[in-house]
Amino acid sequence: MLKSKKALAMSVLCAVASAGFVASASAAETTMQGNLDEIIIEGSRNTVPKDSFGNVITEQSYARTGGDVTVVTRQEIESKHYQNITDAVKRVPGVHINDMGYRGGEYGFSAYSQQVTINGDGHVVVLLDGRRLDNSASSSSSGSSSSSGNTSMVPLHLITSIGNVESIEVIKGPGASIYGGDASGGVINIITRKGATKPSTTIDIATGSWKRHTYGLVHNGSSDDGNWRYFMVLNRDMGGDTHYKDGLTGKNYKYFGTHYKDDSAAVRIDRQYDDNHFVSLSYNYTNNWDGYPVVPRDYRAASIDRFFSGQVNIDAAAGKSHAPINQGFRNKWWYHGVLGDYTTSKTSNLDLTYQFNKDNNLPSYIRAFSTHNTYEAAWVKNSNFNFSPSGNITMEQLKAYLDSYKGEHSVSTYKEQSNGVELQLGKRYGINDILFGVTASHDTYNRVNPSANTTANINRNILTGYLQDKIHFSDKFELTPGLRYLHASDYTVKKGNGADKSPSDSQVNHVSGMMATQYKFDDTTSLYGSWAQVFRAKKVTDYDAVLEPLEDEKGNVYNVGLKKSFGKKTNLDINYSYLKMDNAIGSYSVEDLTTATGTKSYAMNAKQSKKALNLSVEHQFDDNWRLGASYTYVKTDFHSKNFKTVPDGTSLDDLLNKQVPINNYQIDLGYDKGKFNVDLLTTIYSGNDTDYFTNNRFVISDLSMNYKLNEKATLYLIANNLWNTAWENRYMYHMGIGAFPQQGRRILVGMQYKF
Repeated sequence: MLKSKKALAMSVLCAVASAGFVASASAAETTMQGNLDEIIIEGSRNTVPKDSFGNVITEQSYARTGGDVTVVTRQEIESKHYQNITDAVKRVPGVHINDMGYRGGEYGFSAYSQQVTINGDGHVVVLLDGRRLDNSASSSSSGSSSSSGNTSMVPLHLITSIGNVESIEVIKGPGASIYGGDASGGVINIITRKGATKPSTTIDIATGSWKRHTYGLVHNGSSDDGNWRYFMVLNRDMGGDTHYKDGLTGKNYKYFGTHYKDDSAAVRIDRQYDDNHFVSLSYNYTNNWDGYPVVPRDYRAASIDRFFSGQVNIDAAAGKSHAPINQGFRNKWWYHGVLGDYTTSKTSNLDLTYQFNKDNNLPSYIRAFSTHNTYEAAWVKNSNFNFSPSGNITMEQLKAYLDSYKGEHSVSTYKEQSNGVELQLGKRYGINDILFGVTASHDTYNRVNPSANTTANINRNILTGYLQDKIHFSDKFELTPGLRYLHASDYTVKKGNGADKSPSDSQVNHVSGMMATQYKFDDTTSLYGSWAQVFRAKKVTDYDAVLEPLEDEKGNVYNVGLKKSFGKKTNLDINYSYLKMDNAIGSYSVEDLTTATGTKSYAMNAKQSKKALNLSVEHQFDDNWRLGASYTYVKTDFHSKNFKTVPDGTSLDDLLNKQVPINNYQIDLGYDKGKFNVDLLTTIYSGNDTDYFTNNRFVISDLSMNYKLNEKATLYLIANNLWNTAWENRYMYHMGIGAFPQQGRRILVGMQYKF
């Protein structure tokens, strides 16, 4: 029955696409926006160029199918002085960044990696100039990881420097067949900058709390005839150990081991032949060193030895526990930051694109790409760390021991590589905008873990294709059916410490369908809606599931929304999304004394539903004052198909459903006058379950100020967490509440000079 319904849905989809194509023979062409290459997006989100349906236009917006889209512009990046891509997207309503309170993280382990969710869904596809950045052979940085994390784990600050970003499209929901059937949460598309006809150089220097220093250099220009353009950017961001306010004790502490030094560089060269033909070569590189403290110490301990040497106190007969009986388990890990554990990452993205045609803003191009990621995680060797005090000791005694400790580190290395080619054809036929594309890539993942004496080399070939038809029935109504095809070869896994593995059922062939529509009632009101099939193939780690064989993730996602303008000063957006997964993969972790780390992870098949509501209003009071307000509600229900409790008896549904805030409010107040502008953003998280968070509500305010000294020089100040709120945005089962505190109040003062 299920297969017949899918076949019927696909038949209807193809029939609608064919009907629209045939109708183009007798219908008049509709007028679309102008040459997107010539668009310069400036101003607030209220004043950026929009199409007739109210969607913000970018040079890559031709691929979108309408819906709830926010575009972070270059002017907004500069006026609010975002320091990285994470800073920019976390201010978008519906976007939630789960992190550990420090940079870096343990790549491939979702508990200690940055996670991005949109409308409560972590399946977010990250693009760079329209190209997916995930690696099908790896679970470390894939937007489709399942039991290894079930979320996008492409750390946004590792992709490219914020100085290299022209705009960021944040698309809630799948958005288009181009983006894939696994983008149920949404898409983040990072569009890079290109050179201008007039050469210019910008220097940006800033300093702030906890020894933070940033340095940025941008230079761009063109040849005398303007046919050749170039853009270059260099950036360094470095800082010492941060501080935080503890939500459990109410006191401020230093967060040992959170110092970092991140470098990035990018270059882009464009050769323009005419309005429709160009060649572009771009290269993005990041090199990051980040301290890895794991978690801070739990300061509720009455004495250090009670919660340090006696770490885990659980029933030996049971052998497992969902939550630590005492705070000692968390304190088992905190000394890693003191002793210098760290992670490094080096990423490079090389793209060569030739656009050979452009028909009514639909580009046809061929692109070759190569992506390399290298991660290292350095852990102190526990066998060399023998600290077993008897009786109470003071912090001074502990510090003296740590200062005298000269341990070695064991370094695990993870390497990802993806090489491939992309072809896209775009053509207008009457009222039909047809996009066809195909991508072929060879993905590899190499892992070396000396502490566990394991190695693995994983290979996989990927072929994807899409066909999308945006049918403009009139200037008020359009319909967009689409299909996406995925072929993935069997995994080839070469293990250095055991038998090779090539799962016989790991080959994937799948077709996903989608449908989107937009309708314009009048010049002030438009309605949109979409449906897409969700499909996420199992990852290589899913074949090692402990509880049961895991299945591919399948389901459907639906979006509906309304855009309304009240005069020229007020815009209202309402969006509702519903995700229904017939099969999702859930994971959880428990304490387990039989393992080296004292924990063990489990994964299982489950049913999942998610409801999300977004409301946002933007109002321009006058030439100086503006206000943006938004509300996001997310409710997730996750039910294991075969298991109702984890091994210690804890309810699985409670474990997976209550670890994110239900309500998110944002109030963004801005003031611009002459040489001065200021922006105050206040975010309120409420509905937090106090079994998982230190408070049921968090209020965080961020301030940015600019003063333009002259046409060349600008002074700025950024103040984050003004109220020094004790807060966290994630929970880890066996670490307990408050284990991932976010940074306390901090400032950054800088100067930008253009010449």
